Amino acid sequence: MNYYNIQYFPAGSTIFREGNEGNTAFVIKKGKVEISKVFGSKRVILDLFSQGSIFGEMALLVDTTRTATATAVEDSELIVISKRQLDDVLNEAPSLTKTLIVSLVERLKNTSKKVNILNSDNIFYSICHILAILFENSENEDHSVSFQTIRATIKNILTITEMELRSIIDKLVALNLIEKIKGPKSQITLRLLDQENFITKVRRFLKEFSSSMPNYQNQITEMLDLVDIAKLVEVEEDKILAKIASGEFPKEICLFPRTAFTKWIEEVGKDSFDKKFRRRKKVEDFCELADIMYVDNNTLRQVLGTIDVYKLSRLMKDAEDEIAKKIKNCLSTKVKATLEEEIKYVEEVDPLEFEDYEDELINMIKAIKLQKTPPIQE
Repeated sequence: MNYYNIQYFPAGSTIFREGNEGNTAFVIKKGKVEISKVFGSKRVILDLFSQGSIFGEMALLVDTTRTATATAVEDSELIVISKRQLDDVLNEAPSLTKTLIVSLVERLKNTSKKVNILNSDNIFYSICHILAILFENSENEDHSVSFQTIRATIKNILTITEMELRSIIDKLVALNLIEKIKGPKSQITLRLLDQENFITKVRRFLKEFSSSMPNYQNQITEMLDLVDIAKLVEVEEDKILAKIASGEFPKEICLFPRTAFTKWIEEVGKDSFDKKFRRRKKVEDFCELADIMYVDNNTLRQVLGTIDVYKLSRLMKDAEDEIAKKIKNCLSTKVKATLEEEIKYVEEVDPLEFEDYEDELINMIKAIKLQKTPPIQE
């Protein structure tokens, strides 16, 4: 294999991503590679390959995009095989053909089983599929499996509490679908009572009683929310938002759950993206004219009614459109007309004068909202 191209992938790097075009397969010369797939918000680890394993071979056999994502778990050296090279090898080595076909068939069989497990959002049904696979591959004569093994396997695939898992196991025992055997030192082993018809009976039970059972929607949560990210990097949530706003976050990792986002956008409206974003402030933190955007109209009308037109004209001369609009909406028609006329004659506002009027306005708002006496303006 001296003429093959060898590529190096450091740990954590993506070799190819689900949905990418593919025309090469890989043989692991050194290292380990994880194959995974995302279903909604659930990330499923389909397989883990080590030295000598072949992956990505579907791209050589059919013209299709990558059906899963390959990630280097360790620093890895991979032998890259093109379609032309594969044709040469297949023509010269029939034994290798058999190895590739057997590997492909077994891989597809195992992958299909795992995908079937995670395609269902019903935890009960998913657990039954996992149990069927565990019992089928058990090395014991009666195909029994220890509860410890079952628990470890299920928790590695699904997000479920100990209480929920035991509840489902007890339900299967009550339905005479599995048997619970107590061994020495209180060790528990489970055994299928009818392996051949197990899944069929589970489907029948769910069809009749699924409406009365909890249908847990979330399994392996691939996506992290703002709180999770903040905890992961040990910073305040505001710093994460600042990074996102500044464009420092790569676009490919900014993902949103479709259902939740659609519901939110229906509530706020698409035109909300045209509005300037303002993070909500506490009254105690008000310090500038822009903070009136957080003030209710009743309070603002009360305050503006005590400030003369001269001061308002200086405050509004260079105010942002949405701030000016909010102020005008809280004024009477007569005062608004007088104010607009006064603004025409304001050529330049003294910064110190502006700050004085701004402080006066903010202090009056705080006084009303916090029930305090505003400082006396000289």
